[in-house]
Amino acid sequence: GDGKKEMPVVGLLILWTTDRAEKTLDGQGLILDGQGKLSTRRGKSSLHVEALGANAGMERAQKVAFALGEFYRMPTGLKYQQAEIECGRMPVPIDLIVDAKCLYDLLASRAVPKTSDEGSLLYVKWLKERYESGAIDGLVWCSTQDQLSDPLTKTSVDSWLLVRVMMEKKVELLWSALRNGKLVNPEKGLPPPKSAKDEAAY
Repeated sequence: GDGKKEMPVVGLLILWTTDRAEKTLDGQGLILDGQGKLSTRRGKSSLHVEALGANAGMERAQKVAFALGEFYRMPTGLKYQQAEIECGRMPVPIDLIVDAKCLYDLLASRAVPKTSDEGSLLYVKWLKERYESGAIDGLVWCSTQDQLSDPLTKTSVDSWLLVRVMMEKKVELLWSALRNGKLVNPEKGLPPPKSAKDEAAY
């Protein structure tokens, strides 16, 4: 999302990917759903905006997961689905990918989340509950350069990674990522810190 606006633009993508080893996030990927639209909730801070976007993505992913599950078994009704969601039993494993390190750290920590912005606390706690229950199979942090949904909310970012997924059905991150606290694709290295990029541009 764009934290500079009171009513932020929230972008999300739902990708259907093949099962892959814990060492990589790269592989075949098909975009099933996505949206970039103005949020109906005000963003009070950058963390609040990121939590709003992650919540919207997780809610949409759960719906898509159960729709896919109905292809392989008889429809079971909303009450059954709600009970499964509450227990963290998803018909399809879900990875939640965020590029906000502060949000990732709050969700990955074993401590009770505490934020300076009380407006974001409810959304952070719900996501953490989803992660701890197992509804989120993989909690992933990736660099902003690898965030495929950024072109849905910003006009100034390069969209070639997203176009590549659409054209070639292939996901290939530029940098290493974190998944459930473990480094993924370590050979790619971490992206340079923001200060280093600013200095290089200068």
